[in-house]
Amino acid sequence: MKRYWLLLFFPLYLLGNTNEDWIEYHSRQGGCSLLFPELPSHIKEHIALGEHSTLPYDVYVANHQESIFLLLIAHYPMELTKEQADKGLQGFIQGLLFHKQEEIVENRFTPNKEKNWIDFFLKTKNRILQGKAFIVGNKLYLLAVEGSVNGYQKEIPNKFLQSFVLKQKQN
Repeated sequence: MKRYWLLLFFPLYLLGNTNEDWIEYHSRQGGCSLLFPELPSHIKEHIALGEHSTLPYDVYVANHQESIFLLLIAHYPMELTKEQADKGLQGFIQGLLFHKQEEIVENRFTPNKEKNWIDFFLKTKNRILQGKAFIVGNKLYLLAVEGSVNGYQKEIPNKFLQSFVLKQKQN
């Protein structure tokens, strides 16, 4: 009799585990959490803004199958005004479009004025980059998934992007 129970519940077990386990990762520096398919690496860097000024940022990156999952948090020295935030996001978009412009086959940018973020989707012959960028207080957040065109499944980047939670009020 025990064997029959196993045969009955084993298919249910398989159905319940078709989705891989993702890891909820908490960024203390960013005051946020996000689901990654694997434990991400954390890198702290700085960009020179001039002779005497730098912009520190944290990068969290995980490779999974043929995709790269990325959370970048840039820390501005002061809280940005709405105008500064808009200009920062526009500069980010221009940078994306300008980089390898001749290779881009498709691009979509969807600004959400109410929440002050931009969803983006870039496609080259071989790769897809999907994500969102937004500014809260003095932090620019960039969430992105890059992967192969051949293995692209929109559910995977969507799961990553939709799992972002801001944990605290930002400075």
